[in-house]
Amino acid sequence: PSGYRTVRVMPGTSTAGLNAAVMRGPVAGRVTEGTIGVPGVSVSAGERILGFRSPNLAIPDNFPIPTSDAESVVTPGTIERIRVWVAISHTYVGDLIVSLTHPDGTTCVLHQMTGGGADNLFEIYSDTTTPNQPLSRFVGKSAVGIWRLDVRDAQASDVGYLNGWGFVIDTGQTRPAVTTDANGDFNLGTQTY
Repeated sequence: PSGYRTVRVMPGTSTAGLNAAVMRGPVAGRVTEGTIGVPGVSVSAGERILGFRSPNLAIPDNFPIPTSDAESVVTPGTIERIRVWVAISHTYVGDLIVSLTHPDGTTCVLHQMTGGGADNLFEIYSDTTTPNQPLSRFVGKSAVGIWRLDVRDAQASDVGYLNGWGFVIDTGQTRPAVTTDANGDFNLGTQTY
């Protein structure tokens, strides 16, 4: 069938209770065109690294040193895509500067004193769109090392807490491809994700 060459499987994720975890599980399925199985399609799977932190750290009011929290990644892989989420309780998000630092020192500003007097910053930042700098600056880099999230309150009168933060990193690591059978079915066995 036209348009079918290679399928790359990225398993679903859940960040509940995980700390830079790499999970393992079976990956199997069927490649279809409409309701008909497609034979002869090459299928591979990629890895996904999940980081999850809930430090509940105070963010001092109008303080020059940021509140920092770190997460260590030991699973090797090259970053293809990254998403970052933050959960910050604060009575004036326009006071906040939030940044993520890669293990090599590259920093991405996620939030920089926007949002005015709104309460709380609960955001998911993608690799292509952020209010300040794109996370795509991490694409092509190794995921291994210590990642750091910094939150700074740069104005007086309001305080808050860094409740939680985390990331989902899709890497370029893949297992050997398999080819779908006569019914379009494939089984990659147990995968790391």
